[in-house]
Amino acid sequence: MMNNIRNQKGFALLLSTIIILGGSLILAGGFLVLASTEIKISQTKLKSLQSYYASEAGLEDAIYRVKNAMQYSSSYNLNVGQNQTTITVNATTASATIESQGSAENRIRKTQTVFDLPTTTVGFSYGSQIGDGGLIMGQNSRVNGSVYSNGSITGASGARITGSAWVAQGTAPSVDQSWETANSDYGVGTVSGSIISTLDSSGDVGEYTSLALGSDGFARISYYDATNQDLKFARCLDENCATKNVTTVDSSGNVGSEYTSIALGSDGFARISYYDGSNNDLKFVRCANADCTTKNITVIDSSGDMGQFSSLALGSDGFARISYYASSGGNLKFVRCTNADCTAKNINTLDSSGDVGKYTSLALGSDGLARISYITESGDDLKFARCTDADCATKNINTVDSSPNIDRNTSIALGSDGFARITYYDDGSDNLKFAQCTNADCTTKNITTLDSSGDVGRYSSLKLLSDIARIVYYDGSNGDLKYIQCANADCTTKNISVPDPDNVGQYTSFVFGSDNFGRISYYDVGNADLKFLRCAQDPCSPSAPQVDVAQSFQPAATNRAVKADLYLKKVGSPANATLRLISDSGSSPGTSVLATGLLNASSVGSSYGWLTVNFSTTPTLNANTTYWLVIDAAPDNSNYLVWGGDSANGYTRGAGKKSNDWSIGNWSNLNADLNFRVYMGGTDNQISTVSVDGSAYAHFMDTVTVGGNAGAFTLNSGTIGGSVSADTISNCTIGGNASYNVKTSCTIGGTQTTPTTPPSDPAVQAMPITQEMIDAWKAQAEAGGTINGDCGDGGVAGCDIPTNGTLTLGPKKINGNLILQNNQTLIVSGTIYVTGYIDIDNGSAIQLDPSYGIKSGLVFSDGTIHLANNGNFSGSGQAGSYLMLMTLASGGGHHGGAIDLHNNASGVIFYAANGLVYLHNNVNATQLTAKAITLDNNATISYDPGLANALFSGGGSSGSFKVKSWKEIE
Repeated sequence: MMNNIRNQKGFALLLSTIIILGGSLILAGGFLVLASTEIKISQTKLKSLQSYYASEAGLEDAIYRVKNAMQYSSSYNLNVGQNQTTITVNATTASATIESQGSAENRIRKTQTVFDLPTTTVGFSYGSQIGDGGLIMGQNSRVNGSVYSNGSITGASGARITGSAWVAQGTAPSVDQSWETANSDYGVGTVSGSIISTLDSSGDVGEYTSLALGSDGFARISYYDATNQDLKFARCLDENCATKNVTTVDSSGNVGSEYTSIALGSDGFARISYYDGSNNDLKFVRCANADCTTKNITVIDSSGDMGQFSSLALGSDGFARISYYASSGGNLKFVRCTNADCTAKNINTLDSSGDVGKYTSLALGSDGLARISYITESGDDLKFARCTDADCATKNINTVDSSPNIDRNTSIALGSDGFARITYYDDGSDNLKFAQCTNADCTTKNITTLDSSGDVGRYSSLKLLSDIARIVYYDGSNGDLKYIQCANADCTTKNISVPDPDNVGQYTSFVFGSDNFGRISYYDVGNADLKFLRCAQDPCSPSAPQVDVAQSFQPAATNRAVKADLYLKKVGSPANATLRLISDSGSSPGTSVLATGLLNASSVGSSYGWLTVNFSTTPTLNANTTYWLVIDAAPDNSNYLVWGGDSANGYTRGAGKKSNDWSIGNWSNLNADLNFRVYMGGTDNQISTVSVDGSAYAHFMDTVTVGGNAGAFTLNSGTIGGSVSADTISNCTIGGNASYNVKTSCTIGGTQTTPTTPPSDPAVQAMPITQEMIDAWKAQAEAGGTINGDCGDGGVAGCDIPTNGTLTLGPKKINGNLILQNNQTLIVSGTIYVTGYIDIDNGSAIQLDPSYGIKSGLVFSDGTIHLANNGNFSGSGQAGSYLMLMTLASGGGHHGGAIDLHNNASGVIFYAANGLVYLHNNVNATQLTAKAITLDNNATISYDPGLANALFSGGGSSGSFKVKSWKEIE
């Protein structure tokens, strides 16, 4: 039993031990599991950190490459220890975005940074860009590229630009005088009263005129040339007969006197009856063209002394009817032509009751039969014949006025009642008389003395307007052409005017135009000329022209006049006019024209606006001296300009005036001031004595050869391969088209357009480097520290370069000069700013550090830059990298230059923001930009197109990079 108990106790102990051991094992196993988990977690964290650091390393690598312009791809892989990162770069010239994904045993971390790059893009788009100092080119100097200059380009023999050339507008002129108060309208090119033209002054011409109007409304006139004893014909080409074609129709003896008479056929060509004084024949001409240069002439009646005082009308068949005087027998005769040339005709004697038939006047009634007024020499009577058949074989003849001494001449017209109205001269009383017939044969009539103010009434011509008479005639006492506007049928009330008072008015002929105003041809007694007058109103009053209109002004300062603004509108479609700048003569415009300008009417609207007119030349006007702006226009009462003005005469330094023709004078007060602005001062730039392979644009071009197109205000003495647009061209050869306002001695290969609007001058172009850029570059240099004293040859400690030695420097500010004179080399590792001057001589060099990569760098100074004796320059060694030497000096160096170049300099940009770059004989440079440039003989600028977008960095591994963000994104 005791053994059993001991056995049982031993089993229990064993069992307890086993249980304890099992629990311990279980607890130990738990601890082992926990330890294993912790190890795994730690390993994961480690790999994550490794991937993050790999990602960061990728960012750093890409930043270094971008910052130092090294080669890189937009996406590339990088091993970092045992790990790898994938990098994506999106970089512009201004900023960069870099993403880097690190990987460590499939543990991924992704980071990103965005930062601004410290680069400045400067565009050097031309072989030379120049400020307002301009470009001077010596003999055979050359720019291989284009030029843009804010000042003039002037050259010498052989000077050449292989690209194009632009010269910007000069200094703008300013308003010296103006008046802008507008309360009234003043027509320009208008005439009230009469417009008078001299048609023919080639000898003693203009007697025995006869007038008809063509379907164009322009006059056709037959007349006698007393100097050559010829019959002449004038066809007017405008309503004022300012232009005309004159033809001698018959010169076979003494032909065309006593009298001529004209009518126009349905073809618009003239038919003329006239007297052949050499053969004493009545003759007839049928013109076969508009100017009667081809014609058929027929002798109608040669049966004695026939044909004086003929009067012609055309029947409904288009064939002539003619009344005339037969001096042989003293009879009145009548011919009816039965064909166009009157080679077939019927002739009858109408009246043989004494010496009858002088001063005949013929009209055809509505029945197509003739009515004739004439004078009887034997009885001094006015007689009237009404034909009752076509050949006037039967007729009714009556004496209208038997007052003593009825004389030359008669004129007849028929009223709507078919009854005659006749004007004639009463030699006994020296009066003009008028007969209003009140029945068909004029057996009853009203006779009125129209004018008794002296010896008046010869050479009258009568027309009816709504049955009311208008009469023109000669005032022998005063030598005037006179005009009567009757107010009633028998003209007992009337208005008498004097359209032309200048010893004129014989042999009048009168018709109405489509405007119902008169057209008159007549003989100028004093000058022995043929004249023509167009009435601008009814009555035909004396000419009150407002054709040429002027405004005077006095400049406040002595300066050149450039242009004028005029406040204008238009009525209808007026022709172009000329603005003239004229000196004063006796308080009116004189005849001394200082400048002219085209007034392009198409640029004037129907409402008021300011029109700028540029002067063809720029004369100097003296202060407080009177000058005149004169609009020289063509008269046209339907199409004209209107100049706005001030009827209160508020402008105290001038006045307005008007005239029919500025060149003749006869100015009268306008009693107003006209609205204007006169611009004075300023400068105009030019291209002269230069060959341009491309196109060229400037205000003025002189002695140029241009391969392409040319645009200028004035082109003088040039050969242009392409087309030209200009205000004035002279002494030129143009291969293409030409648009201009004034042309003198030019040969044009293409089409010609005139008038035109001249091109505007090229705009002033800002220099490529701004003050903001300069300030930033100064800050970059100063960020690298300051050296007080000179650098280079004999420089201060730390900035001394021995002969044949090399120094790497930058970014740095040098408070002193930079002097390289003995084969010394300066390697630029960042922007260098020199407060003194820069002198490179004797084979010395300045180079950019290779770390600049594709970027460019600069060295600049407050003082001058001098280069001589094989100084050398280069960029980083990569394409697109350039060194720029820039000065802020305005001058003071050799030849007054801010930069003075004595030897070739390729791969370097020279920039003188405020001064002159002087390039000596035979020197070649890559690019020059300056306020002014002078190229000596044979000097050359050879442009590198890579300069169009040069990137300037603060330094290869320096500069300020502004980080905008740096973060983990995944």
